[in-house]
Amino acid sequence: MSDRIEVKVTQSIRPTVNDELLLAGTRAEISAEVLSNFPEAFAVAESPEHHQEHEEPALPAKPLDEHTEEPEVQRPAKAASITEWRKFAESLGIVTTGLAKKDIIAATQSD
Repeated sequence: MSDRIEVKVTQSIRPTVNDELLLAGTRAEISAEVLSNFPEAFAVAESPEHHQEHEEPALPAKPLDEHTEEPEVQRPAKAASITEWRKFAESLGIVTTGLAKKDIIAATQSD
């Protein structure tokens, strides 16, 4: 039997016909095989031994400037690779870990 991996479900999925439905936003333990078959549906959770007992407090957030500068990276075409979209989103300060290309595009839409 393969090792079980604790993950956060990012997309609701039923890995096999006989498995129960794993809802997005929940944590679950899955096999390495399921993770390799459906990588877009899961984000690997940190193991408990990696957590620090006394985490350093986070630095205060920088205040937003009234005048925002244009991003250094130009907005890529919708057909561009996910790597280009990740670079663009990260230049805007968006964390792209575990996001699919369509989610990154949606996160970069200006209001």
